[in-house]
Amino acid sequence: MKSIPLVVFICALVVGCKPPEQFDAAAVKAKIDAACTAQEQAIVKGDVTAAASNYEENAVILPSNMPMVKGRASIEKTMTGWMQSGMKMKEFTSTTISVEGAGEFAIQVGRYFQTFEMSGKVVADTGKFVTVWRKQGDGSWKMAYDMWTTDIPAPAMPPEPVVKKKK
Repeated sequence: MKSIPLVVFICALVVGCKPPEQFDAAAVKAKIDAACTAQEQAIVKGDVTAAASNYEENAVILPSNMPMVKGRASIEKTMTGWMQSGMKMKEFTSTTISVEGAGEFAIQVGRYFQTFEMSGKVVADTGKFVTVWRKQGDGSWKMAYDMWTTDIPAPAMPPEPVVKKKK
């Protein structure tokens, strides 16, 4: 009689456990690259709602030279602010260098190139990014964390003032 509960437990464990889903990096990369292309097109068109829809509801972005932004609504608001600041995106492309992951998470490492116009001046920028993607219930992938940094050097810091000590 003591072995029946053990047998039931083992059967439940075997039936309830399924092997982990194999991570197909090439297939995931194709989906991520397609999502990136759609986002790039939305950004160039100035469609911040479409661009922000690539992020999960609770996503976090970590842009260069500013604080982190949490949540899709805040990300969309931030993007809107960029567009309303007079910045007009002329070109935006990204290139995936690698995609690795397991289960419902994928990590994308890549480079970007963009040109934008601001105050009548066209600026070209290159940089790099790391994005953590999460597989959604419908099989699509959305960004959970997105961090990018420019390759443009920061302006030189002014020299520290010399402070004379009182004698």
